[in-house]
Amino acid sequence: MRTSGNTVVISGGSKGIGRGLAMKFIAEGNKVIIIARSKPENLNCEFYACDLTNENERDKTISELLINHPDINVLVNNAGSQSNASSMEDLYQDTRKDIDLNIIAVMHFISGLYPLLKVNVESAIVNVSSGYAISPNFHVPVYSASKSYVRSLSMSLREKAKGAVKVFDLCPPAVKTDMNPHQGMSVESLVKVFWKGWKNNKFFIPVKEVRILNFVSRFSQRLGIKLVSKG
Repeated sequence: MRTSGNTVVISGGSKGIGRGLAMKFIAEGNKVIIIARSKPENLNCEFYACDLTNENERDKTISELLINHPDINVLVNNAGSQSNASSMEDLYQDTRKDIDLNIIAVMHFISGLYPLLKVNVESAIVNVSSGYAISPNFHVPVYSASKSYVRSLSMSLREKAKGAVKVFDLCPPAVKTDMNPHQGMSVESLVKVFWKGWKNNKFFIPVKEVRILNFVSRFSQRLGIKLVSKG
């Protein structure tokens, strides 16, 4: 993929993985547009305030992007939510945000911005999934299922687009962010792995132990589940 001269939309780019990706794209000479609820600090980018769980706000933001930035050629679906269900009875109510943000918003922005992606050169979609897409974590069942959806969607859209728009799946392990502040690899290390895959058109980018997990799960789904659900 082209490493500079892109116009990149990143959802949830104010902090965490999204901010790390934004910083790298900016440093390499790309125009970055961040969509999030809070404005990122100290980033040379454009910003659209949007509650990504709200359909009306997503519609408004997509319409403005289509008008104001017809050169958009990269969409990074990064924004995500990880919720714990307090009980089986509360599964829907406690984890609804995971569905809205991790699945619905992803589909909405792909569909909404695809008119630009399909006509602009060197276009790509980057979906941020998770190692839990390969083997679920029982402690966050809906989050795991939503990331499995993103992984499957990426594979299917890659074939459907037939190369006109490239579809990447960045599949990280635990990363130290506000969502997971206590353990995991650094955002900077993750971005380095992503950038290598981006430059080399490596569409599935499993990071660190996810590469092992992907291999193990081919032979033993039960072992894969144990690896991610311990603790």
